Amino acid sequence: MHIENKARIAILRSAAAARLVAAALAGTAWLPSLAAAQSATNDAGLFSENERFLRFGSSDRNITLAPFIQLDGGYTDFTPGKDFWDTSDNLLRLYVYGTYDQFGGTFAYDFQNRTFPVRYAFVNYSPTDRLTFQVGQQDEPFSLQDYSGSRFLPFATSGQSAALIPGDNVGGVVKYGGDAYSLAGGIFGGDVNTGVDSEGLAFTGRATWAPVYAQSEITRGGDASGDGVGTQRVDRLLHLGAAISTRFDIDHSFGFSGGTNSTLTSRSIAAGPSFDDADQLLRGNLEASIVLGSLSIQGELTGARVEGSFDSGTAHGGYLYSTYFLTGETRGYSRSSGTFGRVVPKNPIDEGGFGAFEIGARIDYLDLTDLCPDGGAQFGASAVANLYLTKRVTLTSDYSYTVGTAGPNDGLTVHALTGRIQFAY
Repeated sequence: MHIENKARIAILRSAAAARLVAAALAGTAWLPSLAAAQSATNDAGLFSENERFLRFGSSDRNITLAPFIQLDGGYTDFTPGKDFWDTSDNLLRLYVYGTYDQFGGTFAYDFQNRTFPVRYAFVNYSPTDRLTFQVGQQDEPFSLQDYSGSRFLPFATSGQSAALIPGDNVGGVVKYGGDAYSLAGGIFGGDVNTGVDSEGLAFTGRATWAPVYAQSEITRGGDASGDGVGTQRVDRLLHLGAAISTRFDIDHSFGFSGGTNSTLTSRSIAAGPSFDDADQLLRGNLEASIVLGSLSIQGELTGARVEGSFDSGTAHGGYLYSTYFLTGETRGYSRSSGTFGRVVPKNPIDEGGFGAFEIGARIDYLDLTDLCPDGGAQFGASAVANLYLTKRVTLTSDYSYTVGTAGPNDGLTVHALTGRIQFAY
């Protein structure tokens, strides 16, 4: 009976995927992609023509289907508490990109997320190579790790400061990308999945600057002699960025909580109160990254201030990590959007090589103690090893240690070991 239920669920998911693809093809055939290395980007320029087997149409007018799958499994130990092994198909997403000359758009649907299934649904227009207007459900331009996208995150989860950043919401954005800087700002309502008009009105803006930039010479086979539109591999980089977001007249309840740096459990360690009818939510973010060949260092510091009739308080969090490619690769970076992109192995296994091997370490924290006496705080440390077999397939082994440092879960520790297989078309 258990096997039959699993088969029935798989059939239903497949049918839903087929219906979604048909609807996307019918409704977005005139939309294009944005040439930048952010989370919703069609980075087809990294692939040769014979690798684009899910692109239909010409180079200027086309539809691309891009599945994104993550399969996780591993071990989690709570002290005090229990330990367990678990597996999870924690992410099954379909991106649909469209291109029609200077117009474009993206639609992305999460089959595993019943609360927020529509991740992206936007259209854009680029009258020049530098200027883009974008409208619809999209990332608010606020955080480097969020704007670069989960497909290109070197760890199993985002740093704990992600608990404080804006989500994906419906709005209009203007973007301008220069030779060494990017500017993005817009007006946003709420999430299309939960109600556009229930979260008040937000103004969000982000600016980045790359005062140090040197592109590396790339020598490898196949079509990988160039990294495509909007994304270049760099030998030296200093990236600096700042963002601010303010939201008014929020009608629904909201709060902040931190996770365990693992996808295998949804338990919160630090958790603030629920705020009802807040007058204002003000967020700020500082980001920086340094790339020296195969070595990369990145960090962000995020703060949030809630002003309400009865409750007010401040929360803050941040992360710092470093990664290193033992096989000589460097991270892809777009100066025009201030984001990092897909890793391109020098010697992928489909060309007889080993792939790209990356190691990394991260520390992060989240402090909610000012929001209420029981808000809590937490600290985490992670280590990761990634093997990028091809441009689309990655194997990840991630260990994380998270401990509560204040609040009801003060002293609670969580050890998590996560293995992941990822396919990102």
